[in-house]
Amino acid sequence: MNRKVVETIGAICVLVVFTGQIYITPFFEWTLRFSFSVTTLSLLFIYFKEISIITTSIMVSMSVLIFRVSVQLITNPNIPLYESIVGYYRGALFYIFFGVLFYVFKIREKIDKIGLNFIFLFICEVLANFIEIFLSKGNINYSFDEMLKIIILVGTIRTCITLALYYGICNYLKRRKIKEEENKYRQLVSFIANLKSELFLLKKSSRDIENAMDKCFHMYKRLEIEDLKEDALSISKDIHEIKKDYIRVILGMEKNLDGESIISVMSFEEIKNIIKGNTQKIIELSHKKIRLEINVEDDFHTNEFYPIISILNNLIVNSIESINESGYICIEEKIHGDYIVFTIEDNGEGIHKDEIKLIFNPGYSTKFNKDTGAISTGIGLTHVHNIVGDYFKGRIKVESKEGVGTVFKIEIPKMYMIN
Repeated sequence: MNRKVVETIGAICVLVVFTGQIYITPFFEWTLRFSFSVTTLSLLFIYFKEISIITTSIMVSMSVLIFRVSVQLITNPNIPLYESIVGYYRGALFYIFFGVLFYVFKIREKIDKIGLNFIFLFICEVLANFIEIFLSKGNINYSFDEMLKIIILVGTIRTCITLALYYGICNYLKRRKIKEEENKYRQLVSFIANLKSELFLLKKSSRDIENAMDKCFHMYKRLEIEDLKEDALSISKDIHEIKKDYIRVILGMEKNLDGESIISVMSFEEIKNIIKGNTQKIIELSHKKIRLEINVEDDFHTNEFYPIISILNNLIVNSIESINESGYICIEEKIHGDYIVFTIEDNGEGIHKDEIKLIFNPGYSTKFNKDTGAISTGIGLTHVHNIVGDYFKGRIKVESKEGVGTVFKIEIPKMYMIN
């Protein structure tokens, strides 16, 4: 028997002993009482499948006897030890009888069958109580019918409580596990969406690098001064090396991202749930009071859910950053003609009219961290602009007023979105 099992059995003994102090005495006698320790013991037998039922029952029985005798001797030191043991040994033996019956009827193996589980657990209760009463027959002056009624009633109540607690706990743990898996799923989808967005930007940068290299090489061929030609050729070679590094990174990312996906098609309702779950976490971390509303007018299915998630996430984060203490963010989706239209509205600080035409430029930002002074990278809206315009061949419009809020309207052709 390893140390972990011994510690578990010890903990079970302590729990059973103390829950045994919660009891009822239907015959108003101390010789026969019904405690909630049986419910505790049943639940622990079912949960800790690695422990021996018989061994644990014996240890629990001894612990209960020692505890009750010790308490009586402390509170009534004039009572002889032998008399105290005789008074409590039958109640302690109950746990051994109950454990043996629990083992014989193989309750653990029937745990998924509610009906059978109830019947056999009830039988364990009743038989163990009858054995205890048989041993106490000289000390109880009540009719068999009276005792039978009480035993059946108490057995039914305790069995119902035990199973209700067990299946209630199982249901809670199951729901909790599902919720954790859903959170992991949302985080994974958002993570992949961000990676794909970064990959799109890398590809665009790679094309820009290639254009810069071509221009540099053409300049090399047109230059007549030898020193300048060598410098131009050296720059062209350096740019070519940078391009190769970009291509290696792009190929590596594509190899991992283009493998078997966790899901191939997603409805916008599902996209909405993922975005909503992630946004609530961001809002909580920002310590702001922001009401988020997402309205879906025309649901659709698409395999381009990663870019959509990336677009909406970036715009939502932008809205959260623009709101000082409290406000709202409203997202609406609908199909209008040949376009799917997304509207993202907030009541944040707004954008100055002279800055609206600059917000999609790489690196442009008016936001900074008030604690550190660090300026935002300004990449988020560039991502959005590139994905909407270059990838989806769509268009994006911005309406904003300082002190009132901002509205982003994105129109994407259905042919690039709906499957």
